[in-house]
Amino acid sequence: MSIQRPLFCIDIGGTDVKFGHVHADARIVGAGKIATEAAAGGEALFARLADLVHRHAGEARGIAVSTFGAISPAGAITGLADAVPGYSGMALGERLAAVSGLPVTVENDVNCVALAEYGHGAAQGYRQFIALTLGTGIGGAIMLDGELLRGGRFAAGEWGYMTVDGQRWEDVASTRALVAAARQATGEAAIDGRAIFAHLADGDQRIAAVVERWSLLLATGIANLIYVLDPDLIVLGGGVTEQGAVLLERISAALAQVLHVDLRGKPLLRTAAAGNHAGLLGAALHWSSVHSHTEMARG
Repeated sequence: MSIQRPLFCIDIGGTDVKFGHVHADARIVGAGKIATEAAAGGEALFARLADLVHRHAGEARGIAVSTFGAISPAGAITGLADAVPGYSGMALGERLAAVSGLPVTVENDVNCVALAEYGHGAAQGYRQFIALTLGTGIGGAIMLDGELLRGGRFAAGEWGYMTVDGQRWEDVASTRALVAAARQATGEAAIDGRAIFAHLADGDQRIAAVVERWSLLLATGIANLIYVLDPDLIVLGGGVTEQGAVLLERISAALAQVLHVDLRGKPLLRTAAAGNHAGLLGAALHWSSVHSHTEMARG
C-alpha cells in the first residue's frame, strides 16, 4: 500500500514566511519560518521562496502557498500587496512551478485561514460564515454554502479598507491601531497587546477607555458586515484573540450597542481554533480541492 506524499506548504506574511510539510491527516512536519524581509522587494522575496523550495520540497507531491494580497485562480498576485514593493503583478504560482517542477496552488492568506477553520477549527459544521484576522490590518474571508467567495477581482473580504468613523477601518480597529492608541494614552512606548489586557485586568482606566473605543469601532465594522452578509458565524483570528472570552465579551457588548435589536445575539462569535499554522493547513486544503476538481474534470 503506497503512502501519499505530503504537500510542501508556505504561508507568506508581512513579517515572516512559515513553511512545513502537511500530510493528508493534517499533521505538519518540519515546520519552520524565515523573515519575509518585505522592504527588499518582490524579487528578493521570490528568491527566498525558491531557495526554500529547493531545500525542502524535493519529496513533496506539490506546493501550496498562502499569501497576502488579491490572488487570481492562476496564482498571480493581482494587487493589494503593498507590504512588499514589486510583489503585485508577480505570477507566483507559475514561477514556483517552473523552479520546482511540481504542481503549485496559491491562495489568499485569510481565505486559507477560513478553509482551515472550516476543515479543522471553529467553523466545522458551518457553511455560512466569515473570518476576520486582526493584526497589522484587518483581513477577511467569506464562506457561502461551503464555498469561498472571491469576487470579480479576487478581492472579496478586503474589508480592512472600508470606512468606519471617517477613517480606514483597519487604521482604527486593527491590533496595530489598538496598540498605537494605548501607547498614546499611557506614554508606554513598549506596550503590546498582551500588556494592554493585563493593564485592563488591573483596572487601568486609561486602558479601559482605549479598549472601549477600539471595541466599538471594531464592532461597528462587524455590524456592517452582518447587515450585508448575514452569516451564521464570525471567526476572529490574530494574536489578540488569545485573550479569548475577555475579547469576545468586549466585542459582543459593543455589538449590542450598534447592531439592530432584531439581530442582536446573532451571529455566533468565536475565536479561531485551527492553531498557529492555520495558513499552512488552509493552503493544503486549497491545493487538495483544486486538484480533486481537476481529476474529476478529467474523469
